[in-house]
Amino acid sequence: MFELKQDQSVVFFNYFITDMITYLTIYIYFYLLTLVCLQYLLKTTFSNKINMTTLPQIILYISKFSNLKTTYIGLILALTGIPPFLLFFIKFNYLIEAVSRVSIVSIILIFFIFLLNMLYYIQVFIVKNVNFKIDTLDKKKKKVDYRLIFLINLLLMLYLLSILFVTDIYMFINLLV
Repeated sequence: MFELKQDQSVVFFNYFITDMITYLTIYIYFYLLTLVCLQYLLKTTFSNKINMTTLPQIILYISKFSNLKTTYIGLILALTGIPPFLLFFIKFNYLIEAVSRVSIVSIILIFFIFLLNMLYYIQVFIVKNVNFKIDTLDKKKKKVDYRLIFLINLLLMLYLLSILFVTDIYMFINLLV
């Protein structure tokens, strides 16, 4: 009888590990895809080396003068992981799975990591006391490939529409594992 309970706990633990690794893999894939899209837009628009002093000026320039303002802001909001974007639902399902299987300390740690991630990307919108000078930015005269811009906007639309199909993905993953 004791061996049977021990075997069940091993199976339960293996299920938990595979489930968490699956969510983590999906999250990292979409996170990196979004990051690559944002990097592509920044590299085709600016030739500056992006650091903590140029980032606020780049964001101010984007919000005031860029034609791709909504795409930039959409990608940054997708990276934050706030609803209704896909990365929020992946993080939320990850946290729900962790609630039922790990200790409260681990849940608080996971939540704190997700919160720090969100605050890191949200700080871009809280830009104050920046002396904005257009001549400090090196804008490229490179033509942007609008087919890629269309695909990036399609990706953002799928992130927004993920509210309709993320529960189906969640059920499908549970069936696979």
